Amino acid sequence: MVLYMKIRIRLQWLAILLTLSLIVGLAAPFFHSSPKSSPVSVDPAMNFILRSSGRPGIAVLQIHGVIEADMENRQIPYIGQQSPSLVETIYKAAKNENIKALVIRMNSPGGSVGMTQEIYQAIRYLRSKGILTVASFTDIAASGAYYIGAACDYIFANPGTLTGSIGVIIQSPSMAGLFEKLGIRMQTIKAGKFKDILNIARNANQEELRFLQTMVDQTYMQFVRDVASGRKMKLEKVLEAAEGKIYNGEQAHKIGLVDSIGGFHDALLFAHKKAKLPGDVPEIIPLHESPLQKFFQTIENHQEIPLLQILGKAFAFLHQTGDRSNVLPGNLERMQTTIKGAKYENLIQYRFVP
Repeated sequence: MVLYMKIRIRLQWLAILLTLSLIVGLAAPFFHSSPKSSPVSVDPAMNFILRSSGRPGIAVLQIHGVIEADMENRQIPYIGQQSPSLVETIYKAAKNENIKALVIRMNSPGGSVGMTQEIYQAIRYLRSKGILTVASFTDIAASGAYYIGAACDYIFANPGTLTGSIGVIIQSPSMAGLFEKLGIRMQTIKAGKFKDILNIARNANQEELRFLQTMVDQTYMQFVRDVASGRKMKLEKVLEAAEGKIYNGEQAHKIGLVDSIGGFHDALLFAHKKAKLPGDVPEIIPLHESPLQKFFQTIENHQEIPLLQILGKAFAFLHQTGDRSNVLPGNLERMQTTIKGAKYENLIQYRFVP
């Protein structure tokens, strides 16, 4: 009987170890941020930490592609669910007391006027709450993307970044001649003189063109005034740099459209120092957490079941390092010390039925 109990206990512990190994194997990829899916991939050479909570830190937001309504925040990939809009994400960051700075990683040619202005206003709101905002331009941050960058306290650009393009444009093809050759006639039934403005089946008349030009000019001045306000530049200086001109990073720096030449890492270090955050290594606070991250954060704080407490601490550590390749000998010692701190002396009391 005693031998049977000993064998059964060993089998139970073997089952536990196999289960833990399976959980680690399945869950570890979710704590790895690939460069394709997130701008916050943890690279030991860049020397910064990705973690979920704790001390004050920096949030990172990525704006990639054409700016449009309900644009998704691509900061952290979700599992089977849509992420919140960029504007919602920015306002949410203002409510997080641990977020002392926001670095916006931008690679966009611009986009719709309305969405651009919403994001601009959201960033200005963050600034009004005392949160430092830093823009980091990559390949291109032009037109509406520069509009958004101008809302930030500070702008970094690479020497070859394409930026500027402060201007507004409306384009519509005129296919009246082609339609006439093909014998195609467009029948239009409308209420309102300008309702079919920019109809591709006919050329716009002079009254319509004057109407559109007035609207474009007004929107252009909104752009210029917002750049001047965000950048604290004189309106005349912005007008001189505007007119739809495109600049590389070095040119933009010389005329005051960007503040420094540098990349994402430079922007992180600047935000870390400017926000007077503790330590020498910038710490990134994810704006969103996947369901698995939330689950393991919950069990990390569980005080009643020691096994879950141990698992939670282990996964929290792996999440903090961000990459299994970053678990160096020194980190392993810290992890071992962390797990030893858990109260697992009563673990034997829990029964696992095969």
